[in-house]
Amino acid sequence: MANNSGQAQSQVGYEDLDVSSTSKSFQSIPDHSTSFVRVHIQDADVRYRYDGEAAVAGNGGGQLLLAGSYHNIKGAEKIRKSRFIRNASTDAVIDCLYA
Repeated sequence: MANNSGQAQSQVGYEDLDVSSTSKSFQSIPDHSTSFVRVHIQDADVRYRYDGEAAVAGNGGGQLLLAGSYHNIKGAEKIRKSRFIRNASTDAVIDCLYA
């Protein structure tokens, strides 16, 4: 895996996060110093917040992340405070790669 500067980053952890109708945070962050996670949204769109508040389905409930998309979340505090929820009636899975 390469970072934005093209340098290789080592993988330190991985998880599949099941996202349903309840706001959910990352469950397997390797340690508090983890400062990067790459997420791949699968199966359905989700809403995302990184301020510690619960994500809510629908408009205004957080940033919309589309099924099939990839996103980088940088910063240990943002990672710890991240919350996800499905955007509609279909559950989603988020593949999370910590580095």
